[in-house]
Amino acid sequence: MGRIHLSILTAGLAMTVLSLIIPGGVVIEFGLDSAPASGAATPLTISIQKGGLDYFGRILLGIPEDCTLSPKNLHGGSFALDEEEGRAVVSWLKLPEADRFDLQFDLKVAPDAAAGTREMTSEFSFIRNQDRASVTPPPFLFEVANPRGAGGDMGSPPQRASPDASMRSALTAHRTWTEAGGDLIVRVEVEGHDGGFMKLEESLPAGCDLTVLDAGSGTVQTQFEGFSVVWFDGIDAGSVVYQLGQCALSKVQNLSGSLSAVHDGKSMTIDVLTLGLVRESGAHMPDEAPEMPVISFEVQVAATKKAVVTDYFEEKLNFRLPTTEEESGDWWKYSTGNHEEYAEARAMRNQIRENHQFFGPFVIARRNGRRISVQEALTTTGQQWTP
Repeated sequence: MGRIHLSILTAGLAMTVLSLIIPGGVVIEFGLDSAPASGAATPLTISIQKGGLDYFGRILLGIPEDCTLSPKNLHGGSFALDEEEGRAVVSWLKLPEADRFDLQFDLKVAPDAAAGTREMTSEFSFIRNQDRASVTPPPFLFEVANPRGAGGDMGSPPQRASPDASMRSALTAHRTWTEAGGDLIVRVEVEGHDGGFMKLEESLPAGCDLTVLDAGSGTVQTQFEGFSVVWFDGIDAGSVVYQLGQCALSKVQNLSGSLSAVHDGKSMTIDVLTLGLVRESGAHMPDEAPEMPVISFEVQVAATKKAVVTDYFEEKLNFRLPTTEEESGDWWKYSTGNHEEYAEARAMRNQIRENHQFFGPFVIARRNGRRISVQEALTTTGQQWTP
């Protein structure tokens, strides 16, 4: 089974991931191979795509009080753990050579930890253009499963609930998204609802074009800053799927929403959890056949806070190759070349480094024109990475 880049708060799914794109081409992804359980250790991976960074780097991790981390592979980084403060630090005087590398840990959960949601905070610091910068990603959310029976005995089997018992599934709502032809397809799923009235409200970033593709058998009402879906019997509700155009991935990180329902005879409102970008499976445009991916490699030569005129690089650096301009959040990124083979793009990168004074040009990859990690492109095309 391929790795699913999806954050989801249910014990039954095999992996959780939170992905964050940081200005300058840095990408950080958190991944769990399975839902952690009390008294057990679960492999945790933190993938870092460094976006051309070379020297000092540090990631500070805030760990839940009933969890701890044990390092397995830090790619030359030093590790320090402060259990009293609940934090761990991995630091490098010089970052690893690979543009993308995986930090591997064992996430250990205390034997007496209660089932429920946990969050891991992080701060990534680095040096770019001789200036130190820090970014704080959103917390990485994961669910701890408690394997104990109802009586608290690790050896006793779970108690079977009677039909009229109050032990019902918790009501949850989570949001995932995928990329499709330059747009973003967002899916909201509800779990644990036992019937009756239910209302979903989604608030959208300014400037994004909305198309509701599937209302999950509910009734849609659009508002100025979002939309709502109402069900008079939520037990029949399906997934709500909508499309966002003209909406950067950095904006989607700020999606918010709520779910109101009558559950277990009580009125309640919960937040819709934003849980990540699906890369290999999951949310997709309904009834749309997937396109065969077209993978290409380019060389990013610069990233600026303001767009530059087309002959800027020729005048300043005597660089005459055609460049492609791409807006990404608060940054304008410039790349050149279009190669099917990674080795060809790498050779172009080396040539640019030797002949022009760009600050750390590096190879990037695209699938059907949308930017993806070089590691994903190499895996998809069966090519080998070289420094």
